[in-house]
Parts: sequence; C-alpha cells; structure tokens
Amino acid sequence: MVSRLEVYEPAERRGSYLEDFTLIGFIEIIAILIDKMPDSATSEELGSLAKLILERCLFSLKYEPIDGHITEGVSLEPLERKYLNKCHAKESVQAAYSLLLTICKTKRVPNLPKQVLEEYWLRQVFSVDKPQKPGFAPQADGRSLNGYCGIKNLGAVCYMNSMIQQFYNVPTLRYCLLAADDRQAVDTQMHEGQEVDDNVLHQLMNMFGFLQLSDRQYYNPTPFCFSFKSFDGQPTNVREQKDAQEFLNLGFDRLETLLRGTSQKYLLQNVFGGQTCSMMKCKNCGNLRQNKEDFYNLSLEVKNQSSVYDGLKKFVSGEIISDYQCEACNQRVELEKKVTIDKLPNTLIVHLQRIIFDFDTLRNLKLNDRVEFPNVLSLKEFTTKDVLAKDKAAASLERKRSQQKSRSVVAKNEDGKEDDSEANLPMNGQGLNAPEMELDQEVVMLSDEEDDQAKEASGSGEGQEDFEFKLVGVVCHMGSADAGHYLSYINTERDKENSDNLSEKTREQWLATEKQKWLEFNDSSVQSFNCSQLENTCFGGA
Repeated sequence: MVSRLEVYEPAERRGSYLEDFTLIGFIEIIAILIDKMPDSATSEELGSLAKLILERCLFSLKYEPIDGHITEGVSLEPLERKYLNKCHAKESVQAAYSLLLTICKTKRVPNLPKQVLEEYWLRQVFSVDKPQKPGFAPQADGRSLNGYCGIKNLGAVCYMNSMIQQFYNVPTLRYCLLAADDRQAVDTQMHEGQEVDDNVLHQLMNMFGFLQLSDRQYYNPTPFCFSFKSFDGQPTNVREQKDAQEFLNLGFDRLETLLRGTSQKYLLQNVFGGQTCSMMKCKNCGNLRQNKEDFYNLSLEVKNQSSVYDGLKKFVSGEIISDYQCEACNQRVELEKKVTIDKLPNTLIVHLQRIIFDFDTLRNLKLNDRVEFPNVLSLKEFTTKDVLAKDKAAASLERKRSQQKSRSVVAKNEDGKEDDSEANLPMNGQGLNAPEMELDQEVVMLSDEEDDQAKEASGSGEGQEDFEFKLVGVVCHMGSADAGHYLSYINTERDKENSDNLSEKTREQWLATEKQKWLEFNDSSVQSFNCSQLENTCFGGA
C-alpha cells in the first residue's frame, strides 16, 4: 500500500481545492493498518513512511535541475510534478497529518516529533511572512483560483509590479530567462535583517520561479527592490512613485548588461527588439541617407491624437529642415527628414506619452485625452519599404504632372493674351481640375516597370499577417502625473495556439483576443477581467 502511495499521481493541483478521494483513501488505509497492527512494520519502515509523508505529501523540499531546456510550448506540469507535494486539498492534508500522529503514537520511530519540529516545521515557519490581518486563512489567501500569483505592493511600486507581470506572461522571455546562467557567485548583503543576493538577474529569476510554482497569494519583492539599483547606485525607494516606461528602459538596460555573458545574451533583442530607420532626403538632388537604430518600445505622442494609428502617422510624418548643406550636391537646400519602422519586433511594446513636461508651469502634466487602440494593429503602412513605395509613387505622379505641363499648348485668345490651356487638356478622360479622387488613382496607375519597383520596395511578397500584432496586454495608469496607481490587464491565453502556419479561419480565431481569457493584475490581487471593458478603462477621455 505504501508503494502504491509513493508512485500514485494525484488529481489535486495547486490553486484548486478539489480533493482526490483515492489519495485520501490510500493514506487513511495505511493509518488504520498501523493503528490496528503496529507490529506489522519495522521501525525503519515507519521512519521511511514518515519521511514520505513529510517530503512528498505535505511539503516540497527537494528540487533538482530539470534535464533539458524549457522552451515555449513545453508543458511544465510533467516536469515539475515529481518535485511537488501530493496533498493540496484540506481533507488530504488532514489525512496526512493524522497518519503522522498515528506513527508517533507507536513510539517506534525515535525522536520523530523533534525531527518534524526542527527539520520541517521550523524551516517552513521562518520562511512564511507574518499575517498582516487577523483571522488569516491560507485557503482564502492562497494562489488565485485563476492560477496566477500577485506581487505585493511595498508602498508605491505598482509601476514595477504591473510591468513585471507583463514580462512574466511572455513565455519565451520567462523560460529563456530561467535558463540563463551568469556563472556569478551569490553576492550576499544584509537588508532589513535578512540576507539578500544583490544581483538583479538572480532576483528576477527567483521571482519568476515563485510566480510559476508558489501556492501563495503574492510574492514579496523586497529582495528584488534591494538589488534593482537606481542610477546613483541606491536600492529602489519603495515609497517613491515612478513612471512605468522609466522602469522598463532602466530594467532592459540592466538585463542586457547582465545577460551579456550568458547563452541568453540576445534574449531581449530577439523578443522585443526592432529597428527604426531615420531617412534624410535632399529636396534638390534626391540624395538619400539612412541611419538605423534599435528600439525596444515605440513611444507615441498623445496630444491631439485620437488613436494609436494617428500617433504612428505622426511618428513617421517627418519634417522639413531648411538651409541644410547637402554633401552630394554641395548646395544649401531643404532636407526632408522622417523616421520609419525598418524591422518589426516579435513582441511590440507601444508607450503612449500621457505624462509630459509642461514648460509653462515647469511641472509634469498628465494628458487624459481619449486615444483608441485596436485589438489587432497593422504596421505595414509605417514600415520603411511601404513608405519608400509611397514616396516613389508620389514622385512618379509628380513627374507625370511635369511632363503634362511641358506638353501644354499655349494659345492666344481673341484679345491677343496668352492662355494656358492645360486645364482643358484631357487626363484620364477629364481635365486637371477633376476631383481629387482621380488624382489619387494615378498613384496606383504606374507603368509596368514602376509597378514592379514599387512592389519590390513595399515587400509585396509578404502577407498582411506579417505586419499584424495581436493585443495581449495593457498597463493602465489611473490618477495624476504626481500620484496614481498602475494596473495590468493581460491575455493569459495568448499562446493557446501558435500563430505560425494557421489556416485563415483558425488565424482569425487566434486574433480574436477579446474572446480569450483576460485577467486583471492589481498588485497582490489577480481576478478575471472582461476584455470588452478595455475601452472604458484604458482609452481615456471624459
């Protein structure tokens, strides 16, 4: 019976309080046999049974490195199952403790009560935070029934908590980060009476591991805040509110440095990295210079913009620089400068510039203007290839207009005055004063050679899906520029199916993020969220 208990795979799971009656039956039958026939087992066998109950049924004390690299799409449950305790429900835990009590009553295992107290109970007691409220109930304050852990707010670190939850829910980042080995020794420092490893990479890995495996309601980020230093080398001030993007940029900078000597040195670039292209074109000779820069997030203006698409159009709209010395034609000319997206990231982070500096009041100001964002964002029209194709088409149209003017017939009217009759010349069946739609149509009506060049420039071989991004997370700030609170809304079913090689119908279902499971991460609290409420919660406006 003991052997069957040892190999039995229970149905009880973390975060669920549904009991496994087969597991409970095994434990209770063993307890009855020992109670009725105490001499049926030797002292060594009873000692081994007590160890099995303590280390495999009640507590998870033994961990070993998982053999193999954990990647996206790999189920962790079969790998971690042998390291997790069997008893999770109240009834099975009570049965396991009753069996221990029965073994103690036989007095056949020397010092068992002392061993339980010193090696197991005290070890657990000192690792558990003191309850902050009376009537503490572990079942009520355990891991969310949605299957996720929160992060405790130590004062004003909601900006940090909301961003870390977003990072944790990017599977590729999570698993690859947990696989990183920087080969650095533990840098032990004393902080608030406890020893802390002063290495932000180690602490982030510890946090991700806790969020993955713990049965507790939340993680206490005190060690992480101590190791995450500001620019002046001081630990994070947990009572000072900061901007989420400021934490994002500083955090990526720290991680990029710490991962440099590991097998995951290109992790951030592979997950979040993209490239912008700064193009400068001479209006006189047409000389074009390009300068490419890496980015981890796109920061878009909010002022006078009604949607993310408007912000992107503003981002790539460009400007004219007058009196510029062109190196190609060696003249003072007008220079057209614009920024485009040259390389798309695998995971796109868009930052809306809601908090800006007001030069009149010399204070930060929050813009509460309504800015809409779609569930599926297409960046095709903002890429370098597409912008160059449009510029080429516009230049072609301008050439046609110039050629049309050169063929204009100058006639004299009855008074002997010259009359430019180009307005009366036909153009696609109408005069040059035809409606604008006809002129717009000429952008598409190129010659075969020009059409081939435009297709090549715009990357016509790529499908629309190559430029589409599905909404999977939103970090929302409520309050003013000086005080407020951050929340995270996350699609936790984003990778239910891989987006590659899907049929058209299946891809449409995958893109329907509003039909998938969303959760609200509010520091230590994790609860269900209806995606349809994003408009009321996150768009802003009156």
